[in-house]
Amino acid sequence: MNKKEAIKIFEKYMKQNVLKIEDKSKGFDQIVKIITTREGKYALKVPRERILLFREEFACKKLKGKVPVPEIVFKNRNFLIEKYIEGKDLDEVKLTRKQEEKIYFEAGKMLRKIHKVKTKGLGFIGFDEKGVDNFIKKNPLWK
Repeated sequence: MNKKEAIKIFEKYMKQNVLKIEDKSKGFDQIVKIITTREGKYALKVPRERILLFREEFACKKLKGKVPVPEIVFKNRNFLIEKYIEGKDLDEVKLTRKQEEKIYFEAGKMLRKIHKVKTKGLGFIGFDEKGVDNFIKKNPLWK
């Protein structure tokens, strides 16, 4: 997705004029554009597979109030738009060893909170909000 396409999508669904757009795609699974408007800053995410949208929304709902998660302000079958959480990626900053240790310790504390969240299954989350064990129960070839 190029910048023009991202701007067209954002302005159509959010009814806001784009002042600035940055490509922050780093992985294989999704395109990420950071969009700045007068009203705020947003992340437009366009995944390679639709299930990734569902999983992101599911995780944000489950984790809200437990760890910092973005607020999803618009979604459809092809993309989602969420409020941008300010910060820098670790590969963009120079840190001392002590600073790294502090960040990793804090990340570990958040991961502990994430692991305490209950779901209806385990493994990858499917459209039924259940994990792999539910998939296996429903599919005799996997028993």
